[in-house]
Amino acid sequence: MAKENQKNKFTELVPPLLEIEGRFLFIEDDILRQNIAISLQYILLLIAILDKENANDTILASSLNKNMIVNVAVITEGCLHYCLRQLIGKGIIEASNIMPVTEKFKDCKVLHKIKEGEDVCGAIRIREHEIFDSKTSYQNINRAAKKAGILNEVLFGKSEDLRKQRNKIHVAGLEVVDNTYKKSTVNLAMRIMADIVGRVGSILIEPSILSNKKQP
Repeated sequence: MAKENQKNKFTELVPPLLEIEGRFLFIEDDILRQNIAISLQYILLLIAILDKENANDTILASSLNKNMIVNVAVITEGCLHYCLRQLIGKGIIEASNIMPVTEKFKDCKVLHKIKEGEDVCGAIRIREHEIFDSKTSYQNINRAAKKAGILNEVLFGKSEDLRKQRNKIHVAGLEVVDNTYKKSTVNLAMRIMADIVGRVGSILIEPSILSNKKQP
């Protein structure tokens, strides 16, 4: 009975999952839409608990706020990736026009040895565009979305800020104590997410609003 009462208390703090999912109906991928809704409900629950317990100025709150920002970035990245995938699939944009070029070399032959560990070589250089797929990095998603016209300069900068904040989850590379995440930081991240998701939704509903549907 105690567990049931606790469950009811939690559900009273946040909108129902189906209601949250209804905000993302422009995403036709059921699994992605449901996962996004679950992540957003989790964020809203943490916000509500911190407010209810008046715990926003604690060290624990900073850790929870950081966790929320990571989830905000994941939702934003997922929506941008889906938008790009849809536009590419419908032929509205070409993946080769928005993805970065990589170089690789084959048949490398030593032509002259300069010194130990340093040679003059001849090789075949192959330049090709990276493939857009589920492994595409958030950074390349942002850059591709900007080239495609999904993100303007301002939204691109905001999405990059989210990406960089998400990357701070790798604690081994931090040079300072990472405990300064406040409620205002989460609120800003949520506004950025709302702006970008709103843009994505508008484009998926009406792709013609893109400033440049096909890249030259």
